[in-house]
Amino acid sequence: MKRVMNKLNNEKGVLFPYVLLLFAGICILAVFSTEIYVTKQKTAANLSAYYEVRLLELMAIRNLLPELDARGASTGVYTTDQGTVAYDIIPMAEPELLEVRLVISNQGSRFTSQILYNKTEKKIIKRTD
Repeated sequence: MKRVMNKLNNEKGVLFPYVLLLFAGICILAVFSTEIYVTKQKTAANLSAYYEVRLLELMAIRNLLPELDARGASTGVYTTDQGTVAYDIIPMAEPELLEVRLVISNQGSRFTSQILYNKTEKKIIKRTD
């Protein structure tokens, strides 16, 4: 019994494993929270780039609407400080329909979309990426 009590009273080095375990837990927590933060920031940057492209597309369409009503086939480039939008307006088989093809160049990326426009109703019927 005396030996057991002697071993219990000898507490040299007992604290070190607990401190080491606590330190490992804090390090793992730091790594996971950094991963979450980086993922969140990348998602925010990607969404920002997506919405910039959509905004460029909408601005180009808004500037093209008078031209769509006035003439048939044409091509051109719409330029802003955020990027450029090249467009092709192609008449369809039905005389009231026009197909507008957009190529958006923004910060080294290229995005394309197609729009089907009805001249008589003055409405965009369909949009595809």
